[in-house]
Amino acid sequence: MTARQSLKALAVAGAIALLSAVPVLSQPNLIVSEFEMTPATPVQGQPVNVRVGVYNNGNVPAGPFTVRWWPGENYPSHACSWNVPSLALSGGRILTCTYAGYPSWYAQIRTRVLVDAGNTVPEGNEADNDRRYRIRVNQPPAAAKPNLFISEMSLNPPVPTQGQPVQVRIGVYNNGDVASGPTRVAWWPGENYPAPACTWNVSSMNRNGGRILTCTYSGYPSWYSRIRTKAEADVNGMVDEKDEGDNARLMQIQVRKP
Repeated sequence: MTARQSLKALAVAGAIALLSAVPVLSQPNLIVSEFEMTPATPVQGQPVNVRVGVYNNGNVPAGPFTVRWWPGENYPSHACSWNVPSLALSGGRILTCTYAGYPSWYAQIRTRVLVDAGNTVPEGNEADNDRRYRIRVNQPPAAAKPNLFISEMSLNPPVPTQGQPVQVRIGVYNNGDVASGPTRVAWWPGENYPAPACTWNVSSMNRNGGRILTCTYSGYPSWYSRIRTKAEADVNGMVDEKDEGDNARLMQIQVRKP
């Protein structure tokens, strides 16, 4: 070894010794050790249980500090806050709260946890206090509703004669999610007639249930080469339905001269 190499080796050894002699600063270090939401994918407007784990991986205990949770990283204020009086060296704490519910649904959003939110604890690493978690918030399921429609309509005879009686047969059906409750069904000889010729009060219809309704119409006052007769379910709008646009049904007929 040359004299120059010897001097360099001695300088390196001296630097290492000097660094070894510098005392390690005794400080706590707080981190977010775990985060969990139940349900894992929240539903808009429904409560969420939040679980946060905090841990001290520093070399001394930590004094009082605050932990906060935001439903979304850009929300103006936190939803849950915890005051932790102390945390031992290599010690942790599980914190829980219940959030009332997200006011909207999100295909993607980042929720946020911040330990030592007030920055009251001098730490070995101040950069690992803030954690973000990507989640989704689902839309609530559609409310269960009935849905009424005219499933069939027929006249006997199929081609009425002016002034002669007509037997009317109407089928109404509920293909919704729940029973319908009371409703009214009506039939008009022509879609532009001012009033129905037959009406029926139906007490209720079960889900996937139907009813056959019949009446006798005294007869068309005129003949028609073409006219559209009409039946409609829930004519008074008493039932809150999944689809309010499918209640009416039209059928084109002819009325003969006598």
